[in-house]
Amino acid sequence: MNATVKTEYDVYCLKTDPTLRIAVEGGARLPARFKAVDWKPMARGTSPLHSDVSRDIGAKGYCYFRVE
Repeated sequence: MNATVKTEYDVYCLKTDPTLRIAVEGGARLPARFKAVDWKPMARGTSPLHSDVSRDIGAKGYCYFRVE
């Protein structure tokens, strides 16, 4: 059975460098290694995502990337 699954991600950008982003599973918080005061959440759907976001989140719990 093939079903289309749409996964939603929460994306945060670094306050001092908005090109740096972290994507996490929807509803999850930032990983403990990142200070929440340094990051701000972005509105859903406003950030392009890294092509490996699903793989990285599945392996590490987050996807850390830069938007150029």
